[in-house]
Amino acid sequence: MAPSAASFEVWNGEDTVAEEAATLRHGFVPWLEGNHPELGITSNTTWTGIVVRPIWLVVAHYLFFSDEWEMGVSWHIMIPPDDWARIYLHRRFDESKPSYAFEISSRSDEAAVPHPIDPPPEVAR
Repeated sequence: MAPSAASFEVWNGEDTVAEEAATLRHGFVPWLEGNHPELGITSNTTWTGIVVRPIWLVVAHYLFFSDEWEMGVSWHIMIPPDDWARIYLHRRFDESKPSYAFEISSRSDEAAVPHPIDPPPEVAR
């Protein structure tokens, strides 16, 4: 059977979650710097970002890239205590899947700090 052709329209949308995603990233970076200095991620690391799923219902997703790392940021947009934030880290040129992942269990809990979780198995490059 010959492959069929399909066409679709693609348009540039507005990135409305970049600021919130960067704020969440900043919630993890100082902790990573202090608790995992071997990763080389500091407050001086330069990141560029891109929205991953611009239409979201319950969980938002954003990707940040440094020279060495891909950082996936996701957050549950629900009310406390179900307002978690998560990141995964993937070495951009050396790994095919994330090697680290961390979660803040509730963004509204000022005492909540990041803790390790299993990297998401569905992410692969």
